[in-house]
Amino acid sequence: MLDARSALQGLGLAAALLALAALPAQARECAAWPGEPHPLPRVGDGNPLLARWAELRAEELAQHAEAIEASAAVAAHRVWQHVLCLDPGDGAARKGALRTQPLRVHRPDVQIGSGAGDDPPDTDLWRSLDAPVLIAARTPAPAGAGAEAGAAGRGDSLGQIDRWLAEAEAQLEAARFEQALATAGKARAGLAALPPGGALASRQLRLELVEATAEAARGRDDAARACFARVLALEPAFTLDASTTSPKLMRLLDAARAQTGAAR
Repeated sequence: MLDARSALQGLGLAAALLALAALPAQARECAAWPGEPHPLPRVGDGNPLLARWAELRAEELAQHAEAIEASAAVAAHRVWQHVLCLDPGDGAARKGALRTQPLRVHRPDVQIGSGAGDDPPDTDLWRSLDAPVLIAARTPAPAGAGAEAGAAGRGDSLGQIDRWLAEAEAQLEAARFEQALATAGKARAGLAALPPGGALASRQLRLELVEATAEAARGRDDAARACFARVLALEPAFTLDASTTSPKLMRLLDAARAQTGAAR
């Protein structure tokens, strides 16, 4: 149970967040919150008194951000960002801001068509992630050329899927979880457009592992378990190296195994 002082502090921070949200994006970047000195002091400020105030304020807000992460991740993210304004070199605050960063998953529609449209490409890279993925409709091949054309087309498609998977894995390693999910979505659409075959199983496994890791990192445990369930459907004896895998991923894999009844 929170005491009265903690409750008042929480209300004060909530009011500060509401006031901050009303400012334009550029103005609220490291702007002083209500009740704070203006301009906002920083740790290492030339004025020792202001520098000490910034240090104490950063510690206070960091404790509050940790306390509300589980119940209010968006508010915690804003508090962590303000801590970084006070102390740009605070590594724990940087990790907290990354840990609570709001998730936006891009899952574009898949459309079957005859080719690219006449519209010019969208120059806004973020908006283009939501653009439909266009898969060319199959057209009858000339007599005698069907087998060669089919093999070449499948090879080109697999090459593109491999490039998407490699890109998603690189984004995952760089902790760019939203982009990894968006790129993995393109690979999933590409795999769905191909006829089943042995060459697809290993790629499907890589895809599910990328999505499971990214979903778990964003706190979407149900989605991560679903990915692991599909992994176990492909390879029932699949396991992860406990020495290099986070305990959270190990728990999610075990939960999926218990849910599906796959052998350990």
